[in-house]
Order: sequence, then C-alpha cells, then structure tokens
Amino acid sequence: PDFTADAEVDAGALVEVEMAGETAFFLLVPTAGGLSIHHAGVEITLLTPASALYRNLLDLRVGDSLDRPQLTVRRVS
Repeated sequence: PDFTADAEVDAGALVEVEMAGETAFFLLVPTAGGLSIHHAGVEITLLTPASALYRNLLDLRVGDSLDRPQLTVRRVS
C-alpha cells in the first residue's frame, strides 16, 4: 500500500525508527517474521502480527514513541 507522510503504521508498512541512537527498519508482513532482508543498503527486519513489536507499532505516526522497546517512529512508507 501507499502511505502518506502522516499515515498511521499498518500492515505492509516499512517503518523507520530510531532506537538507542541507531536507525532501524521494520516491515510489517503476514509471514516470515524474524527474518532480515537487505535492500538499498539497509537491513530490514520482518515483523508479523504474532510479534508484540508489530502490534505496538500499529496506528503510530511519525514522531510517536514507544517506551518498550524505546523507539521513535521517523518514517512510514
């Protein structure tokens, strides 16, 4: 799906976050959770609905934060 700059995180989203001063990327997918892929020079971790992080990221927007794990959403695409 296409996500606008102010879109909420939803299934199919590629989410860029800042965690512990590092940038991390998560792709919300229906299967294959826990796998990592490399694309355009970055490592992307696949998350499924079985993952607590997947569920915690849902409905967040750019600028929103989580306490556990401590992260801030930087981009949703």
